Amino acid sequence: MGTLEISSVVPGNFIKLLELTKRLGISKSEVFRRIHAVPEFPQPIRLGPRCVVYSSAEVDAYMASCIAKRDQQRAA
Repeated sequence: MGTLEISSVVPGNFIKLLELTKRLGISKSEVFRRIHAVPEFPQPIRLGPRCVVYSSAEVDAYMASCIAKRDQQRAA
C-alpha cells in the first residue's frame, strides 16, 4: 500500500503559526498585528475549530515582496 504525499495534491504546503514566526523572524503578537494591518500579509486558513494554518506559498510571496520593496527603496 503506497503513501500519498500532500505536496503532490495541494499546491504548496501549510505551516503552523510557530513555523511562520520562525520563517519571518517575528513574534506571534507581531503576526496578529500584521494580519490586520498589512493587506499583503498571509491570511490564516481555518481547517477546523482549533486548527489554523498558513499557506507556505503565500508566505514565500510575502517575503519576496518585502525584498522587492527593499530593493526599490535602495534604487531610489
